[in-house]
Amino acid sequence: MIDRQEMIRYYTPEMVDVAMKIWMRSAVSLIDIRFKAIQRNSPLENYLLPANMFIYTHGAPVSILLNQEPYRTERYGLCHAGKGSLLSIAPVETDVDAFMILYKADAPPFYKRNLRKLMATVNPFNQLYGFAPTNPIFFVEKFHLMLESWNTKVSMDQFYAKVLLYQVVHHVYVELKKGDIRYMEPDYVEWVKEYLNRHFTEPISLQALSDRLPINRSVLARMFRKRENSSMQEYLIKKRIEAAKAYLVETNASIQEVAYGSGFTDEYNMIRMFRRYVHVSPGEYRRKRSMNCINKDIDNNYQSLYNDGGLDDLVNYDRDGEYSMFGQLRNKQMIVAAALCLMLLLSACSAGTTTNNGSAASQTPIQTQQVKETSDGGNAAEKQTRIIKTVLGDVEVPTNPQRVVVQYLMGDVLSLGITPVGVSDAYEGAAFREMVSDSVSLGGVQSWEAESVMMLTPDLILVISEEDARKFSKIAPTVFIPHGEMTQDERVTFIGEVLNRQEEAVAAIQAYRSNLEQAKAKLANAGFDEYTVSVFESIDDASMAVHGDKYGAGSIVYASLNLNAPEAVQTNILDNESYSEPVSFEVLPAYTGDFIVRNVFEGMVDLSGNAIWNSLPAVQNDRVIEMEFGLNYYSDIYSATAQINHVTDSLLQAIK
Repeated sequence: MIDRQEMIRYYTPEMVDVAMKIWMRSAVSLIDIRFKAIQRNSPLENYLLPANMFIYTHGAPVSILLNQEPYRTERYGLCHAGKGSLLSIAPVETDVDAFMILYKADAPPFYKRNLRKLMATVNPFNQLYGFAPTNPIFFVEKFHLMLESWNTKVSMDQFYAKVLLYQVVHHVYVELKKGDIRYMEPDYVEWVKEYLNRHFTEPISLQALSDRLPINRSVLARMFRKRENSSMQEYLIKKRIEAAKAYLVETNASIQEVAYGSGFTDEYNMIRMFRRYVHVSPGEYRRKRSMNCINKDIDNNYQSLYNDGGLDDLVNYDRDGEYSMFGQLRNKQMIVAAALCLMLLLSACSAGTTTNNGSAASQTPIQTQQVKETSDGGNAAEKQTRIIKTVLGDVEVPTNPQRVVVQYLMGDVLSLGITPVGVSDAYEGAAFREMVSDSVSLGGVQSWEAESVMMLTPDLILVISEEDARKFSKIAPTVFIPHGEMTQDERVTFIGEVLNRQEEAVAAIQAYRSNLEQAKAKLANAGFDEYTVSVFESIDDASMAVHGDKYGAGSIVYASLNLNAPEAVQTNILDNESYSEPVSFEVLPAYTGDFIVRNVFEGMVDLSGNAIWNSLPAVQNDRVIEMEFGLNYYSDIYSATAQINHVTDSLLQAIK
């Protein structure tokens, strides 16, 4: 991988002067000018450059692969590569525009020994480099004008396009000579992904892999998690699981052979990871997929072939001794529907109990009753379900749910004494992460799948999305919690009602208030009435997001702990009821308080070399409080308590 520092050393002012002399004395031909709108779902892949080329992308971040080395540009990026280089361009977020300027530089004749000697020192035509230009509009305008002139096919206009090429080259080397540009950084995350994709079946030491890169391992880990929403270890495990899935379905290899072939150390490790991520054992996965791969439909669209053994059986004998009359389940909706029918059938069979006189107990669609024998031999009716009123309508829920699945608000449910069987991702640093370590992670809030939820056989599902409330209500009673429209007390009280944990909800709210009052008293006793606090989050190396009191650490600092904000924050953000505002570094000191609470996350901007940042008194006095992404992300009552304690303890420690 090309070292950024090596690139910088290569383009010293002396080297730039040499490169310009070579450009001035060489015969350069403009071959073609191309424009391509590269779509995210259709990237440019493995394009062999037929000539030397300038590539300019603008509009959105892109991942660039040059000679199998990954790089990443932000909104604008200009790079250069020589003939024969292999180029791939993949938009990261949305479609991007790319200009490609192809040119040819003829080798100097043998009698131009001085030029040949210079090119032995530096050859600007085959050098690979890239940077974010300080004046991106200049390049956009020049490349547009070059494209228009070239496409006229008129010699005079195409000559002007070549003139513009020299203007572009001149501007490139002016910026390179200044040295204050942002060089195109190697995309270490993409490099790691490519390596894991190629070598996941081999023993891999992530520590040794990180040591191969000129970047701190912890920084690399944060960058990787932010980009991929998983750690490098999790990414590796998932690659191996995907390979194992294919081997289980497509081959007759044993579980041990599949494990070794997929990169797992042994079959026990694979079984453990399979249960964690797929929620079934490898054997169960193979049996289910094998059944689904055989079409057993009895219709005119499928005719069994006649052979020496006769016609295929219309029913198949299962290994567990059962006959299967089901054909292939073609999609997840059919799986959910089948499971729902089975659940309704079982509930219908078990719900009807007899009274003392032998008559069946009455049933209603709203509530069911169960006859329970008391200790004195009598009978007492106890409700199995209750009706909960929600913004989406009434929902019939279990009186005492045992298998709860919850989205995002895991801390609220935990604070009421219930450990969910299924949860959304609990990011590293989350206050409750250890408490849900045995719960099944169903992925990010937006990526839950009905099949995975159904496998947990929940009796109650709590979601924060109206769409998911309708989607999962086919599996089990599902309650939508409009957490963004409720205060914390309202939300916890509502969840307590849903879970039939009303007393626990009252206790949780009281404990939170008591802890908050103690924290405020500690800060007041330490004199924090006289200090100001800012809440920052890095955007890039030119601006900072300054947060208000609407969410995250800002709501803890200002809304909960009632700490003072700097005047600029109070006037421009809090008084305007703004969530957050981007602020350039030039005016950042006006928004900076005596203390800074900074949200930190993987891949955030490194400000250790930023002169303005380092000049802030809060930074110089070591009064910057860092709050990890996983702790800051959640807004439940359990996380809010942990956030208050973290901010309070850190501020008290910093003032010492």
